[in-house]
Amino acid sequence: MLLKASELKNLPVFTKSGTALGFIVDWEMDSSEQIMARYIVARGKILGRFVESLLISREQVIFIDKQQMTVDDAVLKEKEKTEAPFYESSAASS
Repeated sequence: MLLKASELKNLPVFTKSGTALGFIVDWEMDSSEQIMARYIVARGKILGRFVESLLISREQVIFIDKQQMTVDDAVLKEKEKTEAPFYESSAASS
């Protein structure tokens, strides 16, 4: 399935067990391989600013369509093991 950037932006992200993780706000592409490498998922906002983001690798994605992205439950377990966010988006610091 081909998805446009406009369809990926703000796409909801859930774990396989149904836990909501947030929304896709950005992504990184591997230009040498011409593939999507990682997705940046915002977990929440305070006063219009992202307070935390997750960096999800393409290997953790189970399924993606126009309605949602489903990722492995380990994404949330990995997040619980660390105190710092996986990724600080530029929106969080601006």
